[in-house]
Amino acid sequence: MKNEINKYRTKNSPDTSKVTDKEYVQGKAEKNQNKKTKSTVLLLADSQGRGLANQLQVNLGKDFSVNGIFKPNATFESVTAEVKSMTSNLTSEDFLIILAGSNNALDGKTVTTDNLSTISNIENTNVIIIAVPYWKGRPVLNEFTYKINLQIYSELVVGKQNFSLFDINTIMNKTDFTLHGRHLNSKGKKKLSFRLSQLITQTERSINNKMQWINYSNLITVSENVTFINSNNNFQLGQTASSALYPNLPQTDEELQGFRLHRQSFL
Repeated sequence: MKNEINKYRTKNSPDTSKVTDKEYVQGKAEKNQNKKTKSTVLLLADSQGRGLANQLQVNLGKDFSVNGIFKPNATFESVTAEVKSMTSNLTSEDFLIILAGSNNALDGKTVTTDNLSTISNIENTNVIIIAVPYWKGRPVLNEFTYKINLQIYSELVVGKQNFSLFDINTIMNKTDFTLHGRHLNSKGKKKLSFRLSQLITQTERSINNKMQWINYSNLITVSENVTFINSNNNFQLGQTASSALYPNLPQTDEELQGFRLHRQSFL
């Protein structure tokens, strides 16, 4: 596997120019197409996807070839910047998985319409969009994350048979995240990988899988104080983690804005 990756990603070689993500994925896809025995799974993710592709490969087994590209601190737009060219060789037996949007929420920005339009035009393969996960103890941020998820659902998933929304917030609870609350821990990634593999290997993926809101008391939800939710879905509120347990995290709009400015200084 290491040699196969190095074929497309050459490190520390003065005679070889850097291989782009597009060239790497296309090379892998072309090789799999020649064999015609494996389905390709392409995972595009921000830092939430670190190590997820390897775990997904273990769960899916030898009938699938999982390729993962993750970009730390990247927005949804950056993660999917080359999605059109990277999916050009995929077929109806293959899958594109997108896990991104957390950094859009941090920046206080929804996903651009042009970006979503490009993704929406993908018709040659199956597309699974993973909802942006909530952060425990972050009600202000979670309310904005909720808006991003509704945007992704309404502009990408509704009315498209080859698109599915995998709502991570219906299966992940507080113990599936690191102590800080931002990233999935090892247990959380194993759970996510297992559930994704179930969705991928289903003979018929029900349309009902596109929107699943479940009321469990241990789920991280939008806010403890939200009383009105868009009537177009069946979202049920549980209890979010108490913000008092995480005093170092921003709890107000002013604190969140300061956090965003601080983050920008590192980009």
